[in-house]
Amino acid sequence: MGLFNRRGLSVIEILVALGIGAVVIGSTVTVMGVISKRTSETQNWDWLYDLRFAINSSVMNDKAFQYTVADPANSSMQCLVNHTDCQNLRGVHSEIRLRDIGNNVIDHIAYPGVATQGVQNNGLNCQTFGSSPTCALRYSITWTPLCDRPTGACLNPQVQVKGQLQVSSLASSTASKIRPVVFNLLMNRLESAATPSQICGMMGGSMNGSNCQVMPTAQCPVGQYLKGYNSVNQPICVSMAQTTCPSGGILQSINADGTFTCISGCSGNGAGGGSLVFQ
Repeated sequence: MGLFNRRGLSVIEILVALGIGAVVIGSTVTVMGVISKRTSETQNWDWLYDLRFAINSSVMNDKAFQYTVADPANSSMQCLVNHTDCQNLRGVHSEIRLRDIGNNVIDHIAYPGVATQGVQNNGLNCQTFGSSPTCALRYSITWTPLCDRPTGACLNPQVQVKGQLQVSSLASSTASKIRPVVFNLLMNRLESAATPSQICGMMGGSMNGSNCQVMPTAQCPVGQYLKGYNSVNQPICVSMAQTTCPSGGILQSINADGTFTCISGCSGNGAGGGSLVFQ
């Protein structure tokens, strides 16, 4: 008897082989479909990562943020444009749009005050956020001034910018899997464009030539300076043991006993070219 069955495969053997092959092919197609779907979802979310990077670059770049502040759409930032009091906006988060270093509007950010402007999963802008499952995402940017005291003028303050991703309750299963916390941002930046005269004004003083003359705050008696506030926002006043730094020196700090700590300044124009005088 030979080693091979010269009769070939039976019908049953062929059917079994075809069945096994069908199962393998079906499993492969299913796996490939899942992989393709996950890859597509990941690619659709790439614009969110790009947006987060663009926002961070815009807020942290001085030139780009100047364009943002000057944008007519950002009327809430007029106190930064005009270097006027921002105290009335303290604690208020106003929506703004951002511009990049080339003065271009950063895409995918909702226009200030337009609650229906959103973005589709694939990064295309849409106008039906909140009422359509295909317009399921909305990214907004807000700002607020960080005033250093609860009362008084708040000029050229530190600025807090917040980025927030919203996912609509009507979102599809794909969009609903996005975790907003991954794309939310919170950044603080210090406005550094203030002139010496503006800085003097922030301190409640006025320029006299190259000198900034600071009058004692009205909350403290003459001859005392404001050291801080207590737990109920009442001023803590301390008597001053001296009123000026030696010639050529600039004020570094006021000590607890009312004396000054002065450091050597530099002659000429600029921050070290004048002196700080309490009258």
